[in-house]
Amino acid sequence: MSTKLFQIILTSFAFAMLVFQSHAQSIQTDTLSKKKKVILASSTAVGYTSSMIALNGLWYSDFERSPMHSFDDLNHWKGLDKIGHSTTAFHIGFAGYHAMKWAGYTENQSTYFGGSVGFVYLLGVELLDGTSSEWGFSWSDLGANAIGTSLFIGQQKLWNEQRLLLRFSSSQTNYPQYRPELLGATRNEQILKDYNGQTYWLSAHIADFAKAKKIPRWLMFSVGYGADGMLGSE
Repeated sequence: MSTKLFQIILTSFAFAMLVFQSHAQSIQTDTLSKKKKVILASSTAVGYTSSMIALNGLWYSDFERSPMHSFDDLNHWKGLDKIGHSTTAFHIGFAGYHAMKWAGYTENQSTYFGGSVGFVYLLGVELLDGTSSEWGFSWSDLGANAIGTSLFIGQQKLWNEQRLLLRFSSSQTNYPQYRPELLGATRNEQILKDYNGQTYWLSAHIADFAKAKKIPRWLMFSVGYGADGMLGSE
């Protein structure tokens, strides 16, 4: 794929994000602050474009572009990649929800539109994968993105709050020294690339589910998942 065509894809997705916000804001134009609408829409477009460019430089710049294609990576990295997609979609949706609430949107608009921003954003990442000779468009990634988005929207509709939280932690391992090009040459790269050091958590405030009123909010129950010994995706 040519550089020009690749830039067109990025620009198109930035425009799509802008339209996404503009469509939601048009529902209640007369009740929203015009200043906040402009700030939200423009910052979303700029943030999306700049992050896609940065991600392209970090992940894809060393590999040639190819025609759009898909591949099956469901079993890669012992599932950590999929949990990471769900976690990312969940947290971007969380941020999108609160950003739209700040701008004056209704609860439903913020939940459905804002909560879906993570899914839309990661769809752009899938297009980058799909046009890279090293990877491909992953339907299992798309499914994981949908799970993270659904977890946020579902809880918001059921409880009007997030009681189950997806969380992430990272620790440094010795594996990147053997394959720095894959697992990261610097600590910042390793946080994203070295799955050996990643742990994903499903956490809940006990007070949200227990009847006892004296349980402190900081007390949480968490279940984590990680993997070790991986010098490659399989």
